[in-house]
Amino acid sequence: MPRTFDTTALRRPVGDPEVRAYRRQLAGRGTATWGSPVPTRRILAWVAVVVGLPVAGGQVAVNRFGAPFEGAAAVSVLIFLVGLVGGLVVLHASGTVGLEPWREQLRCREFAAANELECAARTDAANYPGIVFKAGYRRLTEQRIWSTSGPYFEVGLHRYESGHDQQEQQYEWRYLAFPLPGVLPYLMLNARLDETLPGDLGEFGAADRIQTLDGVMDEHFTLYCRPEDRFDAFYVFTPDVMALLIDHARDLDVEVAADWLFFYSRFRLQVSDPDTWARVAVLEEKVVPLISARSRSHRSRDVK
Repeated sequence: MPRTFDTTALRRPVGDPEVRAYRRQLAGRGTATWGSPVPTRRILAWVAVVVGLPVAGGQVAVNRFGAPFEGAAAVSVLIFLVGLVGGLVVLHASGTVGLEPWREQLRCREFAAANELECAARTDAANYPGIVFKAGYRRLTEQRIWSTSGPYFEVGLHRYESGHDQQEQQYEWRYLAFPLPGVLPYLMLNARLDETLPGDLGEFGAADRIQTLDGVMDEHFTLYCRPEDRFDAFYVFTPDVMALLIDHARDLDVEVAADWLFFYSRFRLQVSDPDTWARVAVLEEKVVPLISARSRSHRSRDVK
């Protein structure tokens, strides 16, 4: 029987008082929330501006305009107060915005409980064989929701950083993971819709591993695999599988890594979006069984 998800909890209005009470409850346990990490660099930059500008302003008043010491001090104090008040106003204005990660977490915890799923706000990096889980450094996986009954799956958000010094960047990949019953050669389908975006999954693929899927399939996905695995790619991504992927996942990247099947997106597959769970149900019902059957029969061929 196809899995269905009750997304009522994801749709219900959640007021600020309820979110604050939930935040206090978890804060007492030391439980982390999810969302973007604290912007430490921005805070340090604001502190530097609040401290540095008054000093610089005072020096300019003395050196350029010949202001007396008392006048320079007044200018410095004025600049300091403006910077301090401006920062506090911004901080106060962002108070409601700061509740959003907690609001989302509250909804998702209720959703998980209603559907017999488990939920984790933040964990160590997920130990999956997928390519994004091995990339970069300072890896972190959060917003994880996974099944505890029936066929296993997991939806989450994986972060990592790459580059050095001024070129350092943080990347986020939302993912959907399904285990397979057998091991398959490494295969990757890069969605053509996202190929022009920075950090596109195709950046992981070597140019000499691009293979054609033939016909209309090449309009939607770019296939990456070793030349010697091209036959296996056609064995796994048969026309019926590709038709389903085009219908239900043409905006997602697809990866087969060992005995796992992954779907990735930079901006979709958000755990708090009811549409994500409709997609999970469709992929689990229509696509995963076909690729699972290919992995099972591929293992049988290898045994022979």
